[in-house]
Amino acid sequence: MRKKRDSLMAEERYHIDELTGLHSLTGILEHLQGHGEFAASLNTVIIYINVMNFKSFNQRYGFSGGNEFIKGMAMEILGVFPNELVARSSGDHFIILSNSLTENEITDRLEELRDIAHKYEKGLVMHIKAGVYLARGDEEDPVVMVDRAKIACDDIIRVYDRDTNFYTDELESRNRLRQYVLDNFETAFNNGYFQVYYQKEVRTLTRNVCGYEALARWMDPEHGVILPGFFIEVLEDVRLVHKLDTYIIEQVCADLRKDIDKGHEVEPVSVNLSRLDFELCDILGEVDKCREKYDIPKYLLNIEITESAVASGADFLGD
Repeated sequence: MRKKRDSLMAEERYHIDELTGLHSLTGILEHLQGHGEFAASLNTVIIYINVMNFKSFNQRYGFSGGNEFIKGMAMEILGVFPNELVARSSGDHFIILSNSLTENEITDRLEELRDIAHKYEKGLVMHIKAGVYLARGDEEDPVVMVDRAKIACDDIIRVYDRDTNFYTDELESRNRLRQYVLDNFETAFNNGYFQVYYQKEVRTLTRNVCGYEALARWMDPEHGVILPGFFIEVLEDVRLVHKLDTYIIEQVCADLRKDIDKGHEVEPVSVNLSRLDFELCDILGEVDKCREKYDIPKYLLNIEITESAVASGADFLGD
């Protein structure tokens, strides 16, 4: 009997976050997959919260200050959502499980939470981003509900003026395409689905072409044209964008060499590089290697760095 009781207590502790006393992610999933009050149903609502800038808060006030902030946030979330199940999944991420909240109530309570949270900021702006998933009944596993709430939250991480995001069919389609990009980008490289398009650069006064900008396009046999605004962001998120940029540089140098060999008049080509290229590889070394391989004069290949790279104060640009 004692062993059984100790086992149950140990299991319960496993479902509780030690720092805050809230449920853990495992605890939330146990409720969703169970048969109690908060079991998954068509009324289920999942709110996934990410407190932005918490890393800076930790750096300024230390782990003890960060822990106090997290405990304070946990208490405030419980106060704003008293009839819901609240969990801390990890770090500064919280999950709220409800079976009764309406969209308006969700929006109003999240705004209330944001107003209250200001008292914990200590001079740092701590944006609270929230993704919301309303059950549809097509979920094969309750874990999908939490995943979709997180996807909705992640979708607005870089959107400064939007703090609450509801999971939609459009977001689901984008997420499917995102997964397709992740699963197939190596195949796209190997099969030549990535192609370079050249956009003319024209002088304003003379209207003469003075150069070209190299633009990447993914010509996919299943999805058609996948635009760079989408797949570049995905590749940056998973820190693989340098593979794309070195591929584009290679193609540009190869195209320039073909035109030179055919006796065509050529103009300089500009290639955009991501800030991450300088962290993930020796990108300038790769540029020099390609130029030398195809014997391309320096003046014909212009490297442009994204504004974010310059703004970060990077000193990797060299001479």
